Order: sequence, then C-alpha cells, then structure tokens
Amino acid sequence: MRFTKAIAAVAMLSAGLVASIPGAASAAPDDSVPVRKIERQMQTVQVLSVTESGDQYVLSLANGREISLSAKDYARWSKSTYGAEALARIANGGISTNNQTVGNCGMEYLYLYSAGHRELRVDTGWRLVNSVIVSQIWVDIYDNGGHTERYYGTSWDDGAWDVSETLRNMTSGIARGWVDPASYATLVDGRICYTLMPSSEAMIR
Repeated sequence: MRFTKAIAAVAMLSAGLVASIPGAASAAPDDSVPVRKIERQMQTVQVLSVTESGDQYVLSLANGREISLSAKDYARWSKSTYGAEALARIANGGISTNNQTVGNCGMEYLYLYSAGHRELRVDTGWRLVNSVIVSQIWVDIYDNGGHTERYYGTSWDDGAWDVSETLRNMTSGIARGWVDPASYATLVDGRICYTLMPSSEAMIR
C-alpha cells in the first residue's frame, strides 16, 4: 500500500528541480559527464499487526507504513522464520513502535548518467541476503523540466536484481533522482526490507 510522497516532492522542488518525459531503450554512457552513484543498505522493519482485508493481508509496520500481501504471499510469509516470529510477537502483545528496525537486508543502488542528447540512463537494483517474494520499487527523477516516477515491481528474484532504462526528451541540466521511501522488498525468510533512499545525479546535455 503506497503512501503519499508530497513531502519529498516539495523538498526536491524547493531545490529548483522539475520533470522529464520517460521513454525506453539503452545507450552507452558519456564518460565525459560527471556522475554520482550511491549504494545504501535496505533496513529490516518489524511488523506491528496484520489485518485481513478481502483477499489481501495488510501488514502494519513499525516505520509507519503498510504493505499488502496476497493470500498466497501471506501464507508463505507467515510460515517463514521472521514471519512466524512476528506473528508470535503480535500474539504476545506486540512491540513498541519505537523499535523500528532489526538489522539490514543487503545493499541497493541507484546510478544515473547521460546516455546521449537529452537522454538519461537509470540503473537500479540490489544484492540482498535472501530471495525476494514480492517487491514494489519506485524511482523519482527531477530535471529542469519537471518530475517523473518510474516503477519497477518484481514478483520474484533470487536477491540479485538489476534493471536499466533510458529516459528520452529530458531537459538539459542536472538531473537528480532517488529511490522513493515507499519502496520495499519482502524476503523468503520473512524479512520486510525498506529502502534508505540511494540517490544519484547526472548532467544532461
């Protein structure tokens, strides 16, 4: 379940950033253009409660967010090591909402670079400690023309996942992007992993 990203958008707009028009394809990077790549850990977030809603199970998390799992994914999660432990904690009174994280899940990255005239290459992915049951990933990108949001959802991977996309018709100048704070992955061992917002920037010619 997604939450609004208005605060993040306002913060980036106040820095003088605006949008882009997405496309698809790939191109070689321009090595003369400065780039910045950021890698950050994904953090493990504890589950406060579980609510059944139709054919979905809503997990309320200690970072203030919620995610929805299908009946199939929930059945798998509830039998996993961390899932079973979470359900046992809930049955015994739960945890304090101040106890938000219990470790890290591995690393994720974001890499933006110029891919040609008014083109921007977006590379993102992760190397996590276990396979992924389901994930929801959004990347927010601002250039001098506005904002675009790219969605990369996966239903399964082995913990090593990468995606590349070329956005066309960008506005010349600096483009900045970050992994949206609502992005997460649920692992087969039951860990629910949230982004720590890796970011990157590039000069669009």
